[in-house]
Amino acid sequence: MRSISALNGSQTRQLQHSSVLHLPSQTRRQNSFFPLICILLTVVLERITFYGILANLLLFLINESKLSQSVSIGIVFAFTGLAWLMSTVGGIIADSYSGRYNAVWGSLLIYVTGVGMIFASALTSEDRKLRTSPKFYQPVALLALLVISIGEGAYKANVTAFGGDQLQTQDDVIYRRFFNWYYWSINVASFIAYSGIAYVEQEKTFIWGFGILLGCIILASAIFCICRSRYISHPPSGHILKKMYNIIKEARQKKKDEATRYGEVTELNNVHLPVLSCKIGEARQI
Repeated sequence: MRSISALNGSQTRQLQHSSVLHLPSQTRRQNSFFPLICILLTVVLERITFYGILANLLLFLINESKLSQSVSIGIVFAFTGLAWLMSTVGGIIADSYSGRYNAVWGSLLIYVTGVGMIFASALTSEDRKLRTSPKFYQPVALLALLVISIGEGAYKANVTAFGGDQLQTQDDVIYRRFFNWYYWSINVASFIAYSGIAYVEQEKTFIWGFGILLGCIILASAIFCICRSRYISHPPSGHILKKMYNIIKEARQKKKDEATRYGEVTELNNVHLPVLSCKIGEARQI
């Protein structure tokens, strides 16, 4: 009995020791949340930047860049449409060549360049000496919108999937929590942009508004880069267009083979059908 109690006591101590040894894995799980927090903060700051530009873009083009109302409306629609179109291009580049981390990081750098250009356009348009000569700041503003649409589209195509890559070893509850917080981050950022940033741009100047947005996108780039060594990054999976071509080619070849096989069966039936009918007639005569 003493040996059994001693054995039970040793097993209890081993279980307690194993529970103590399990604590580092819990800390590793807590440390794994830090890259997710960096991604969510990046999403908030980037969405504030994009919606802050889009909120009063029409007023900026009409009042500051001295463009006509019809042209300004067309530019706003072209800007948003090109941003959505570039999502396709950014996704193809990430999957085929650069990988998602490099695609997001590169798109943020492009983003910083574009916001810096539109901030410079606002500075020059506010200058009294250059106000009568829009030949400089109008092209800068249009080029800035083109650069921002490229960066925003490439970023939007990859940041959601890159956030999902960090959850490979987690359960479904963590997946739901992360994407709930992800879309809440977008909603909070849009509220801040359309209320606070839009108010600053209208009541103060566009220099103040675009200056805040430039600081936001620079901060987003810095926060995203902090966890570079902790991110789960996958290499590019290959040229997606080539994969699509190979899939279509294989499907067409399979369909062609099935059609050829069906034709051979039909031809074989046509050959043996007269012989079979003759044998049936002979059997009836007998």
